[in-house]
Amino acid sequence: MIERIKAWIRHKLGWKTPTETINDMDIGKCITEAFDAAICPKEMSEEDFECDMCHETFPTEWTKEEANAEALERFGVEDAADNPDMARVCDDCWAEIATHYGWPI
Repeated sequence: MIERIKAWIRHKLGWKTPTETINDMDIGKCITEAFDAAICPKEMSEEDFECDMCHETFPTEWTKEEANAEALERFGVEDAADNPDMARVCDDCWAEIATHYGWPI
């Protein structure tokens, strides 16, 4: 759980690598932002999605067809956009996952 929190904080601060040190000021800033977001959440449009890793909201940039083609090519999964076992992640989280596993971004 701690690593997931650290990943979320790195994402919130715009860090691209997990090697930077997180200090108490960073944690306080992110907690304040999270609290503000909980009190005044943004409304999602039908074109938005919530990243399954960092839980931030992003505009959808891919069609279902594009997402399905990508998942089929990378993972051999058909109809991934409608598959509940597939995660939907933002670009930053995908970069973190791909870097971790040594996959091309």
